[in-house]
Amino acid sequence: MGDVIISGIQQVGLGVTDVHAAFKWYRRQIGLDVPVFSDAGEAGLMQRYTGGRPWTRHAILAVNMNGGSGLEIWQYIGRVPQPPPVPVTLGDLGINLIRIKSRDVERTHRAMLACGLDVISDVVTDPSGGRHFLLRDPWGNPLDIVQGETWFARRGRDTGGVCGALIGVRDITAARRLYSDVLGYDHVGYDQNGVFADLASLPGGDQPLRRVLLGPSGPRQGSLSRLIGASRLELVQRLEGDPRRVFKGRY
Repeated sequence: MGDVIISGIQQVGLGVTDVHAAFKWYRRQIGLDVPVFSDAGEAGLMQRYTGGRPWTRHAILAVNMNGGSGLEIWQYIGRVPQPPPVPVTLGDLGINLIRIKSRDVERTHRAMLACGLDVISDVVTDPSGGRHFLLRDPWGNPLDIVQGETWFARRGRDTGGVCGALIGVRDITAARRLYSDVLGYDHVGYDQNGVFADLASLPGGDQPLRRVLLGPSGPRQGSLSRLIGASRLELVQRLEGDPRRVFKGRY
């Protein structure tokens, strides 16, 4: 990689049917309340992922000044957004869920239950002992609230921005050529096989998986590294059955 500096994950994309309603929810419930941009127009650079032609869309990139990666909330304007024909199952190829950081996981869990959000698990423990819990947004997207490691500011709420993702892959060893060797997620937090109780509330959570949690072996550098903060990527491989592509037949 030479002198290339990778500062972290800039944003994760989230497809929705109503960009304004989604931004309102993520602003109120997660604190992603700073719109870096709000742009309606033709997505000319996305044609590789949109059937070889540009489509109009409205996108809002929202960040939380407590720190973390952004969320790019993305709605097609020129066509009806298509959900997966069946729910995404753990180990399906692509992003299975995103992770949001919290200063106090238990306190955030109590607060979100009190707000009537769709919390789908108790506070549970991952294979490294990390505390976290799962919920769904109003569009059915799973979110994993995890303990945050780094913070940019100290605003009123406990939650920050995106701090990683769980990604389904077909072969973890092959996938690490990208995530570890190129992107710098080269430190293994855990590497375990089994059926995991902390994922039991998700589709496929009762099936055997291989889970590998990756993080950088040192602090990130670059002009945005303090805002973006620490992030981890978890690779998940299904040990039985054939995974589907999350976006098969869709844009």
